Amino acid sequence: MKNRNKRRKKKRDFLKDYLKNKLKNWKTKLVKEPVFHYKTPA
Repeated sequence: MKNRNKRRKKKRDFLKDYLKNKLKNWKTKLVKEPVFHYKTPA
């Protein structure tokens, strides 16, 4: 029981880190090549 909870916690932390990294990469990409879809005229 204890080990199972530990494993689940590890998975959750991994997911959290993965999402954080994804967001960071998205932000850096946005900074590198700014694309304003809502501002570009049709």
